[in-house]
Amino acid sequence: MSATQWRFKTLPLELRDMSVWPAVDVSLFIGPDRVRIESLIAAVTAYVQTGKINAISEETGVTKTEIIRHLNRCVAPAMDGRIEGWRALVKGHRTSLYQRDTSLPEGYSGTSKGFAGAFLFFLSRNPDVKEFLDSRILKKKKKGIVHEACVSVESLHSGFVDMCESKGLTSQDYPLNTKSCGKRSLARYVNALILENLEEATAARFGSVARSMLETGTGHPAHLNAFAPYDQVGTDAHKIDCVGSIRIIGPAGPQRIAVERLWYIPTYEFSTRSVLGFSIGIRTECSSATIGESMESALSVWGPRKPIVDGMEYKEGAGLPSGLISELAGVGWGIHSFDNAAVHFSGHIAEQARRRIGCVVTYGSLGHWESRAILERLFNTLESYGFQRVPSSMGASSSDPKRPANPNKQAIELGIDWEVLLDLADILTANYNVTRNEGLGNQSPIEALKNHLYSSAPTFLPRPLPPASYSQPELGIVVEIRTVNGSLKRGRRPYIQIDRVKYSSISLANAMHLIGKNLVVHIREKNMQTVRAFEESTGAEIGILQAKGGWRLTPHTREMRKQVNSLVDAGFMKLGAGKDPIASFMEFLASKSHKDVEKNAFKTSSHATKLANAANVSKLPIPEVTASQKSRNDLLLPEELDTPIYSSKPIWKTIT
Repeated sequence: MSATQWRFKTLPLELRDMSVWPAVDVSLFIGPDRVRIESLIAAVTAYVQTGKINAISEETGVTKTEIIRHLNRCVAPAMDGRIEGWRALVKGHRTSLYQRDTSLPEGYSGTSKGFAGAFLFFLSRNPDVKEFLDSRILKKKKKGIVHEACVSVESLHSGFVDMCESKGLTSQDYPLNTKSCGKRSLARYVNALILENLEEATAARFGSVARSMLETGTGHPAHLNAFAPYDQVGTDAHKIDCVGSIRIIGPAGPQRIAVERLWYIPTYEFSTRSVLGFSIGIRTECSSATIGESMESALSVWGPRKPIVDGMEYKEGAGLPSGLISELAGVGWGIHSFDNAAVHFSGHIAEQARRRIGCVVTYGSLGHWESRAILERLFNTLESYGFQRVPSSMGASSSDPKRPANPNKQAIELGIDWEVLLDLADILTANYNVTRNEGLGNQSPIEALKNHLYSSAPTFLPRPLPPASYSQPELGIVVEIRTVNGSLKRGRRPYIQIDRVKYSSISLANAMHLIGKNLVVHIREKNMQTVRAFEESTGAEIGILQAKGGWRLTPHTREMRKQVNSLVDAGFMKLGAGKDPIASFMEFLASKSHKDVEKNAFKTSSHATKLANAANVSKLPIPEVTASQKSRNDLLLPEELDTPIYSSKPIWKTIT
């Protein structure tokens, strides 16, 4: 008996509380096994409580040595981080790994007798072999080594045998003197190493997706929990699994061009699983502005669209909460969750959410979609019941039987318009909110919200946001400082300039005293026709300033303006005085889209995607492409010009 063993007098106080010891179900044992374990439990319990080991031994029939030994087994550390507890009393249960203390067996033997612990003993004496196995099982990074995707036991064993032979071992030495040359022991070692290094091994052998799934089902509750509606809201972006098209009239008549897949960005309420608002991004990559529009939608009053296609209908009572429950229009929330995509790190998005809504902004773990399982389930529902049923569906994957051979061709030949996809997104979202959900006790999200709000004992008090102000503007507003330009001496009335466009109003034009002073300008980037200005020194409102020239004619985003300015700088567009720049921009995109389809009739066109977005923002019709527009050099992109745009103009000289 070791002097370091615990006894009644030396057992720490924190180990004496047997109510927290891991238990065993005694009813599962029968006959002598049950008598044995009950006697041991009674003996150890009495000893910890009284310390009278002689009397306890006589009463239970368990020797004093066995009582002390089993007490120490019970309080020994277990692999799960707790103590062994009553589990240590189960016959055959090991509280520590077996360690061989005799030399390795020599000579060939047809049986396994005498080989207990030999494999681990061999590895302890040959650390280079252990390093070889561990590095390949866990795919440890090592210079000059490229690992297999998932190394098999057979491949490992082949390398293991080669290393043994390189050490001079023969068929009379372990492990080559066994029937399988240590293969069975190696397989057990692989499994044990994986369990000891669960996360690292899972990523190495089964991929990052399997590794990510280990973050769920840990038994630990999430740090953030929604106990009532509007406690926690999340926003995420999803590329819908179908293709749309845009119709352009060209010299040869009407023609359809495939556009890139649209982005669907919902703002989702976690407690009742309802979609509060959403936005659609008609673009190659999702932008922070589109994320902001989704949040704006959640605070705005929803209204149904008028579908283009007959037969596309909303369910009875379908809609978004702000349009169906008047008390929820303009209501804020407590926590706003984003994933770790770069688009969500936009500084003004997080800052606006905190300032305007008064919520806490949290970000999920990078690459861990499983932490947003509810949102992913929403995406899957919308795809399964809507977008993946469209003939131009991309399917759930490239091997999905629902996926057509050429989704772009389907979208073009069947005339699946991009506006139809916008209608479909709104209808699917509205219908989702009135579809019964087992997770809500077979209620729909809208029913759950109403029950929280209108029950005899309401569990939710809506928190309407205060009116927007100078210091806390609406969502989607970017606040910038601009200096007032103008000159009394030259007769130039005051104005400000934003992205190379002048803004003014009757009030500002007559305020000559503001020349040279700063204004605080509230800019709504999704429509740059007007801005709102305040004096920086006093905060006094000057009012709405309107863009000058053709920029005042048509709604346009800040991104669209920057694209037009870039094309003008490069010489690919010319803006006439008073002409609508957005109309010219759409003519340019229409011409480029038509060129794209001439090269490949069924290829997705980025120009057509931008054209669809411009049409959606501006509400202008798609312009017709004429033969003269197709031949103009000012509608060419840099890669299509004979002379690079960075080349200087040639100077021609006459030689006499």
